[in-house]
Amino acid sequence: MTDASGTRRPSAKRRRERLVALVLVGFLVMNYPLLHLVDQDRSWFGVPLLYLYLFLAWALLILLVALVLEAGLRREHRQGE
Repeated sequence: MTDASGTRRPSAKRRRERLVALVLVGFLVMNYPLLHLVDQDRSWFGVPLLYLYLFLAWALLILLVALVLEAGLRREHRQGE
């Protein structure tokens, strides 16, 4: 995402920073200290709490990445018109 002079657009840089931040948050959310907090002998509607946490955290990360990428594409499309 560069302009005619070859410099990077601020929106592309901001999008990259947000994606890197989401990767770091994903590492933190899927790491031992937080997993240990939910690794208990409890269940919610028959689903173990750890499995529910992993599924919801993973789904939320995918949703956030999609929102960041989609917002960037919409912004680029508007600038191209």
